[in-house]
Amino acid sequence: MRIGILLVAYQCEQYINSVLAPWSILKCGLTDDLGIQVQKPAENLEIVIVAVSAQFKGFGDDKVYDNENTSVILNAHKRSGAIDEYIEIKDKQIWDFESRVAGWNYLKNKGCDLIWQLDGDEIYREREILKAIAWIKENRWVDYYRVRFKNFIGNRKDNSYVDTFCPTRIIWTNKNGGIKNFYWDNDVEYMNGSKTPDVSHSIIPKPVLFPNHHSWDYSEIDGPQRVIDKIQFQKKTLGVCS
Repeated sequence: MRIGILLVAYQCEQYINSVLAPWSILKCGLTDDLGIQVQKPAENLEIVIVAVSAQFKGFGDDKVYDNENTSVILNAHKRSGAIDEYIEIKDKQIWDFESRVAGWNYLKNKGCDLIWQLDGDEIYREREILKAIAWIKENRWVDYYRVRFKNFIGNRKDNSYVDTFCPTRIIWTNKNGGIKNFYWDNDVEYMNGSKTPDVSHSIIPKPVLFPNHHSWDYSEIDGPQRVIDKIQFQKKTLGVCS
């Protein structure tokens, strides 16, 4: 199976290495400080990773956010081979879904069976990724899958979370004539004219997959302003905050 990971990451330097770590190990294996391989790549699994950085329209009331730290990290991962392509859009602000369009433009000719959307604050574990892939293989009759996240909220030291955040994340590329493009948030339009909200899906059970999501928490060092800006952004662009 070949899986295309479409990573959208902007100002995510505090999470991005943890986000990429399990995917990098499954893709490339793991070597120690002496360059000796201590873990082999996952068998019968090929992973293609494209990362996209762009500031979204309406985020932070058009404040200019510095993405340099995230960019440095992602470029380093590209040089190492952990990610296949890094696309940074600096000259303009774009809509959320347009960042996924940029990633899909890279992945669509790579022969991927699945597209797995990954945001720069979503942290999976290797074993649950493999469990999820096995579960998907056994439940392949639907068109796409939603993932339920451990959605942290508020001051990080409180360790508070809810589990009601369950977005579209994993999409078969060969259903409904194939994926045409992303058109809104995480949703795609297919070649036959149907769209993800109108076709069949399944929610991957929590015992199989329950990754961490850090969009809505903050530390006492960085403060809550980023979260406040994101709430206002979602209200403005989506009409509601998830």
